[in-house]
Amino acid sequence: MKHLLSYPIWESVDSLKKLQEKEQAILFTDVKSSSKLWKLHEAGMFEALEEHGKRIKKILAKHDGMIVKTIGDSYMVSFEGSNSLLRAVAAGLDIQMDLREKPIKIKEKSMTIRLGICWGPLYKKQTDVQGKKLWDYFGNTVNTASRMESTVSEPGYVTFSFTENLPKSEEKKIEDLVTSKKMKLEIIDYQQRCWEGKRKRSGRLLSELQLHSCEPLRSLKGVAKTTAYKIKV
Repeated sequence: MKHLLSYPIWESVDSLKKLQEKEQAILFTDVKSSSKLWKLHEAGMFEALEEHGKRIKKILAKHDGMIVKTIGDSYMVSFEGSNSLLRAVAAGLDIQMDLREKPIKIKEKSMTIRLGICWGPLYKKQTDVQGKKLWDYFGNTVNTASRMESTVSEPGYVTFSFTENLPKSEEKKIEDLVTSKKMKLEIIDYQQRCWEGKRKRSGRLLSELQLHSCEPLRSLKGVAKTTAYKIKV
């Protein structure tokens, strides 16, 4: 199975020493067309998000997922330990099934979400947020999970990938899970444009999500491909 090229995000050796490297799954969610829903009915959107939050927390607790942060109506969730990708996929399926079977309405419009997951090595570091020390996660696995949600996923789907080779035993467990729910696992090639340019302290290929941190770009270098997996709920 293919995986994306790795793009180191830290320039300083001192910074690297402060991080712990882990292999785990990261899950992102985001409400589809949330700007339109806020304009449609602001009070109803607040109520819908509160209800969605209660449900998603129960589902994540069932699968040992930890909410890393919320950004507006988006969630970032980590799954550590054994079977972390399997548990993330199972949680994603439950979240989408919950919205399908018990729709949350904003003025007769059903709230839907995009959901993306990635498994692989990442950096884990404590950061100071609002006067508290909290864990945050960095690296290509996090970036890829974000791309699965924002670029590959669709409402009603669970989309996932990985940045290291997944053990065959883990693949089998996910296949069995999908089969047991009578769902279909779709395999797609996701293309990611890469540009040639210079970051603040070094030159390298850059992914689309890293463009904000670099100096002016010179040319399109090529296209990196990875394999992504989509499950329709």
